[in-house]
Amino acid sequence: MMSYVIKTKQGSLIVIDGGTAGDALYLLKYLKALGQDANRPVVEAWFLTHLHSDHGDAFAEIMAKFKSVVTVRNVYAHLPSHAVLDRLTGREKQEAEKLEQVITSLPEGMLHVVHTGESIRVDDITFDILHEPDETVTHNVLNNSSLVFRMKVDGQRCLFTGDIGRETSTRLVQQYGAALKSDILQMAHHGQNGATREFYQAVNPKICLWPTPDWLWTNRDGNGSYQTLEVRRWMQELKVERNIVSCFGTSYLVFPYGLETPRISTTPKSCMEQAWWKRRFEEKQALVKQGGWEIVLIGDSITHGWETVGSNVWNEVFAPYKVLNLGFSADRTEQVLWRMENGELDGYQPKLVFLLIGTNNTGLRPVEQENPEDTAAGIQAIIRTIQEKAPGAIIVLHPVFPRDENPKHFRRIRNNQVNQIIKKYADGQSVIFIDFNDKLNNLDGTLTSAIIKKDQLHLQTEGYEIWAESIQPTIKRVLESSESGVRP
Repeated sequence: MMSYVIKTKQGSLIVIDGGTAGDALYLLKYLKALGQDANRPVVEAWFLTHLHSDHGDAFAEIMAKFKSVVTVRNVYAHLPSHAVLDRLTGREKQEAEKLEQVITSLPEGMLHVVHTGESIRVDDITFDILHEPDETVTHNVLNNSSLVFRMKVDGQRCLFTGDIGRETSTRLVQQYGAALKSDILQMAHHGQNGATREFYQAVNPKICLWPTPDWLWTNRDGNGSYQTLEVRRWMQELKVERNIVSCFGTSYLVFPYGLETPRISTTPKSCMEQAWWKRRFEEKQALVKQGGWEIVLIGDSITHGWETVGSNVWNEVFAPYKVLNLGFSADRTEQVLWRMENGELDGYQPKLVFLLIGTNNTGLRPVEQENPEDTAAGIQAIIRTIQEKAPGAIIVLHPVFPRDENPKHFRRIRNNQVNQIIKKYADGQSVIFIDFNDKLNNLDGTLTSAIIKKDQLHLQTEGYEIWAESIQPTIKRVLESSESGVRP
C-alpha cells in the first residue's frame, strides 16, 4: 500500500517500504524499468519504516522469491524492541514477527540499524533520521514506532513519516518545532487517524504524498469512520499546492520540483480538435459579431442545456431580452478562459453575465491534478476576465451545483469546498452570488427530482424552472435599472 522509488541523478535506485506482498511483482517490474540493468536492477538503499504488512511485505516477497533477478545492497531500518513487539496481539503480532524474521535474517552487512540524528547519503541525496522506535510509546505502538526521516535533494526536503500517530507526531513537534518544515510530506498513516493538525502545521508542506486507496480517500464515500476527509480539509487550509494520491495511479516527481507550476484550471485551453466543439464555437462567434447582447450565460453542459431540456423555460424567462448562451458541454474553467480570450466577449457590452462552471474540473479530474483551491482559482480568473472585457456588467456567480446522490460522495464534497471559496468573490455589487442549491437537495442532502437521476448531475426541466425563478428578480432589477440609468 505504501511504496516509493527514487532514482538519483547518478542512476542509483532507492526504495521506501514497497507495499504489500501483492505489490511485489509490480514493484519489481518498475525497478527493472528504472534500473541501469533491466535484467537485474540494483537497489542501493531500501528503507523500511515499520513492520506492518502493507509497508514491508513486498520487500519480504522479493527477498524470498526474486533475489536472483534483483540485487539489494543496503537495508536501513530500526526494529522495535521485543518489549514493544510483545505488546502486540493477534494478526498484527504475527505479521510483525514474520517481517522481523525476514529482516534479521538478511546477509551480514546488508542491514543497517539507524538512529535518530544519523544521516545516510546515496549519491546526491541525503536522508536524515529524525525519529527511531521508542519503547515509551503507550498507544498504537507499532505505528508510533515508525522510522521518520527526511530526504534532502537539490535544496528541497521531503519528509517520510510511515504510519506515525498522534503520540509520535506530538513528540516530533515538541522536539523539532518549526524545524520540521518540509516542501513535500508523506501523509502519516495513509492520511487518516495519524499525525496531529499541529504536526502538519509545523511541516507546512506544499506537496502531499498520500499512500491511500480509493475507499480510504473518500472515507467509503463518506460512510466510514476514518478521518481522511478531515485531514484533507486541513491540507486545504494549509494551502497545499498539490496532492499526489496513490489510488489515482503511479505518479512521478523530478527534482528539483517546481512548486509553483502553473495551474491547469487557470491556463486557457481550447477543444478545437473536437469537431462539435469547434463548430459550436464558430456558431457562437457568428452570433457574438451581431452585437447588442444584454445578457450572457457562461458555463458547461448545464448552461448548454438551456437550449434543450430547458428550452421552454428559456422562452418564458429570456424572451423579452437579447440573450446569448455560451454554455459548452464538458467545459472546464480553462476552456471558458480560452473562449473569452478568443472573442466571446468582444465587440459588445452585456449588462448581466451569469457564470456557472467547475463541476467538470472537480468531477473529471483527480485531486492530485486539481484541488478545490485550483478550481476556485480558475473561476476567479474567469471573473477577472469578464470584468476586463465587460467592465460595466453585473456578474451573477452561481455555486457549483450539487451532484451524486450521496451527499458525502467525494465529488459533492469537492464541489462544496469550491463553493465555500468562491462565494467570497462576490461583493454584492459588481459580483452577486445567487445560491439555490438548497432547492436541488432534499433535507437529507440527497438530490431532488430537479436533477436527472440517471447521471445525478444534469437538470430536469424542473431544475431550469428553479433556476429561472431564482434569477428573474435580478434580471428585472438590473435590466430595468440600466434602462433608467440607475445602477442596481
